Amino acid sequence: MRWLSPLEFFEQAEELPGLAYSSPGVGVAQWQLLLGLCYATGIHPRNPAQWEQWVRDGHDLSEVARRLREAPFDDGRFRLFDPNRPFGQNAQLGRHMREHGYGTAQLVMERAADRAQLVDHVHLHDPEPLPLGVAVQAMLTQLHYGLGGRVRAKTDWMGKPFTYGAVGRLTSRVHTLALGRNCADTLRLNLQPTARPGTFNYSWTDGKTRRTFDGKASDKAGRGVDGPADLCSVLGRSILLQPDVTDQGDIVVTKVLMGAGELLRPLGQKHLQDVPLDGDRPLAPSTDRAMWRQSHALYAAALPNTKDSDLFSRLLRLKIPVQLWTVGLVAKQRSPLDWVSDTFPFHGAHHMPLLRAATDGVAWANAVDKAMQRASATARDLVYPNSRPEDRARLLRRFYPSGELWAQFEEPFHALLAAVADGALPEPEARAAFAARLVAVARSALTGRLRTLPRSPVARQARVLSAARLERELTARTAPPELKEAAMATSLYPAGSAALTVSAASAGAADAPASRAGGHQMFAHWLAGLVRVQDQAMLGQLCHRVQDQQARMLAAEFAPNREARPAYVLTAHLFARYHQGLPWREPVRLYGSGDVGKALRGLGSPAGRGPKDPGIKRLFDRVCGARDLPATGLQTVIDRLRTEGRFPPSWSQLAQELSAWDSREETTQDAWAESFYTPNSRARQGATS
Repeated sequence: MRWLSPLEFFEQAEELPGLAYSSPGVGVAQWQLLLGLCYATGIHPRNPAQWEQWVRDGHDLSEVARRLREAPFDDGRFRLFDPNRPFGQNAQLGRHMREHGYGTAQLVMERAADRAQLVDHVHLHDPEPLPLGVAVQAMLTQLHYGLGGRVRAKTDWMGKPFTYGAVGRLTSRVHTLALGRNCADTLRLNLQPTARPGTFNYSWTDGKTRRTFDGKASDKAGRGVDGPADLCSVLGRSILLQPDVTDQGDIVVTKVLMGAGELLRPLGQKHLQDVPLDGDRPLAPSTDRAMWRQSHALYAAALPNTKDSDLFSRLLRLKIPVQLWTVGLVAKQRSPLDWVSDTFPFHGAHHMPLLRAATDGVAWANAVDKAMQRASATARDLVYPNSRPEDRARLLRRFYPSGELWAQFEEPFHALLAAVADGALPEPEARAAFAARLVAVARSALTGRLRTLPRSPVARQARVLSAARLERELTARTAPPELKEAAMATSLYPAGSAALTVSAASAGAADAPASRAGGHQMFAHWLAGLVRVQDQAMLGQLCHRVQDQQARMLAAEFAPNREARPAYVLTAHLFARYHQGLPWREPVRLYGSGDVGKALRGLGSPAGRGPKDPGIKRLFDRVCGARDLPATGLQTVIDRLRTEGRFPPSWSQLAQELSAWDSREETTQDAWAESFYTPNSRARQGATS
């Protein structure tokens, strides 16, 4: 990185892609200086029509550099260490520097208010010097973003009011800058059309009347702004830098003094060119709400009735693509917490679609967040049924990933705005893609949190019921239509999951499969054929599960691999057990229907079936909790189904699901739990369609 003087910058502005800065606030402060110099030299558009022409034609800004070389700008006004008129500083502090000057840490906003240090602010006396360029950037940032409150200054320097700094003009609101293709383009976009640019503030002692710090009412009222040049160079702090030269010949700043600066009267609309409104107030930065969640204010600020009175309305009429860079400082109790910044696309030709996308996008994200909160509460109430009221909010955070969720929403939101701004996708398609991404993120986040539960029947039930609650919320009557459509069009579980793939043989009870392409389908046909031809010998062998019998070996041959053979043999045994001594030949019993969860849901007593019957629920938990293939539990299930005359599960599907049995992943167990607890959920219907 190479430091450039203002002269060098304006001579090379067309070739420079952008500015380098250590924080967003430093970047804004540099742009304010450069814009102020354009106004000071008279190189600025006079009216909106001329501004538009400058932007479209790429008006040459190297004229600024030429004028800065001539009078009255060549008389030392930009000297940083002039004893009488130091640029951007207050020379009146010079007589106190020797006795009271201390370290440069106070100049850097992120360090000056470090409350973790000792009470006496020993860190502010850090003798480490600042490179000259860094010190100038920090000084410019303090002039615009200085935090209100006590300043480390003495009352006998310039008066008691000098020890209390006012809040900088950009501190409590979001600043917006339109970014162009290069630095010159960015300046042209942000230059305010004006016939009266006002006067530039080179120094506290450059001849303009300043504060006297006498405490009188007239001094407290502040002064008015005479134009954009004055506004861009306002001296919000009194600062003085003391230089030194290193052994290598580099100029550094070793000591700093700082006190209160100028006070400005409330600014009129013409001096708030870049301010988006939140209701009737300037948009303020927040750590609780990321900038993108408030981006609709940027597009709402560009309503057609503003008539070129601000930056947004001029960009609206321009109808070319630009980027809006938003910057804000979040502070608490006079301490800076964080710089927040973001970039948003703007295109006057697509203004209303962008406004709709920004407004609806945040509303949909809020709807998904609320759905996640309710789904997480379902899991909490199942896992911690006896929690104390004061612990419920803390326990909810285990399942409710609010911060994680909003962080993952940001990238899809920006993709939505980019697609709408450049027309890469038709607006309906871009909105549908965003809604689908929100749904996918929510499902993934909920599944990830619930996977942290120890494996238990309660955890499995919590996973199923909370996921079903999420689906109900996303497809509720009051849900946004795009979210509802996205939730109904996609499955909660990945397509092609072995435990959720339903063959043609098990999809309906009325028809047997015609295709024998799949091994599991051929396996189901072979089993059904044993009953149709009344092969009691083969069925008897399968029923008694004697080792090395022909029937077991034949069943194993249908398995797609060696690892799946035990699952096919167990399925054949369960089939023979169900049909033992029964003359049933209906397709619904020969081929079965659904999975084990669905079959168990139909068992129970008149007082309650499935999950409502304690015995059936214990049987279900016993089957799903087995580490290895649950042979004994499944035998009990099949015996109950046969005794009560209920339909068996799909035999081909059962062979597939048992082949995928894994006590760690529990994919099959979760699929059965879906059918057992929530057979009619949107997620289950989508997964088995």
